[in-house]
Amino acid sequence: MKKVLQKPSVDYVKLSGHINDLNAEELQQGLMQRLVNSRCSVVVADMSGVESLDSGGLMALVSVLHSAHESGKSFALANVPQSIQIILELSQLDQAFDFVDDVLLSQQTEFAPVAA
Repeated sequence: MKKVLQKPSVDYVKLSGHINDLNAEELQQGLMQRLVNSRCSVVVADMSGVESLDSGGLMALVSVLHSAHESGKSFALANVPQSIQIILELSQLDQAFDFVDDVLLSQQTEFAPVAA
């Protein structure tokens, strides 16, 4: 019996602004809804518009990653700014996340958390 490999369906989300304690819960809930409600097997967060990330924002991303694994889906980051890449490396979370180099911008939907 032959197995047919199918291209995974991907849901792209463009994040922007400051991801911090003030909006981490909103971000987490928004991404979790994408994981649960989407028929896609992979959710990719384009981080190119993210200006800063604090510990609350980082924990929100880790929580989404954990939920994705539990639900048999994947959560990946794309276009991570150098300043945020350093945070991921220092926390050794760069080993936990999958990274995508090229994101099709035309397929993205934008999610900009409300922040101060």
